Amino acid sequence: MIPHRGRDLQNVPHYLVRTAQKIILAELAVTVSGYAARMISVQRPRQPILAVSNDAMAARSFNLLSGTEGIYLDIPFSKTSTDHIALCLKALWQQGNLGQEDLILVTAVGYPRSGNRMNLMQTHSIADLVEALGWDSPDNPQVVVAAA
Repeated sequence: MIPHRGRDLQNVPHYLVRTAQKIILAELAVTVSGYAARMISVQRPRQPILAVSNDAMAARSFNLLSGTEGIYLDIPFSKTSTDHIALCLKALWQQGNLGQEDLILVTAVGYPRSGNRMNLMQTHSIADLVEALGWDSPDNPQVVVAAA
């Protein structure tokens, strides 16, 4: 991929939505503040947007965004790895927000090393994650769907 300048970053939600419209069943934004969820919502995708935050008030506010369900997860979001993304996916699957047949598009911020951050877009087959990561035990983190 060609390195992008600031102006091109504004196009990420557009690319995310256009890609998702072709193959994806749901879009997941792992976000503390909700910026990613807002930028995706503005594009009005056909798929539902699941906006996950570890801030309960922020998660509740995501329900005001068009086509978005705010979900609070009591999972620390790491600034040294992307491990929290897999933990969020597992929790959403265990709670029934994601089905084993779902193919989802995830956007999040990752921190490859101290002081650096990068925007991520990942596609995941939940069935593949269940098999590869052995998600057969229901050791649920505390998960709360934020009420509007």
